[in-house]
Amino acid sequence: MNRSEPPAEEDDGVDSANGAARLLAVGDFRLDLLRRRLLDRQNQTVELSARLFDALVYFAEHRGELLDKDRLMAALWPGLVVEENNLNKVVSALRRALGDDAEDKRYLLTVPRRGFRFVADVRKVTASAGPPLEPAAAAATAPAEAQVSAPEQPRRRRVLITGGAAAAA
Repeated sequence: MNRSEPPAEEDDGVDSANGAARLLAVGDFRLDLLRRRLLDRQNQTVELSARLFDALVYFAEHRGELLDKDRLMAALWPGLVVEENNLNKVVSALRRALGDDAEDKRYLLTVPRRGFRFVADVRKVTASAGPPLEPAAAAATAPAEAQVSAPEQPRRRRVLITGGAAAAA
């Protein structure tokens, strides 16, 4: 190595611009806040829509708190009027992406008639706490079973229904 070259920059999981953690370990997954992606145990990207990613970040940032539906809808759809069903679809898609099922709720608990509680462990990650992140190009090869595209379909369907209702009115 030529001593005049600067040392290779080590990824410490912290955004140097503002000092905020940009990697969070969330249960068996890692959230890369800077690149806006979710990584599984094999360091493969789990495809999430922007809304699902934002929802997961919000839940992780409020781990252990009871989040009522109004608070969640205001956080995920700021300034928009949405139906409660939209929130239910986001929660359902997140559960699928994270591998939660009816018997084994390791990430999101439903508190009947009150809201949701994120229960997975959440911690900041440094470079020494896990394998290095792969380049974004390698993320495009995520396994098919890990991809979640369900939230995109309801959005398109909603537009068609809304458009049809407006035409009939």
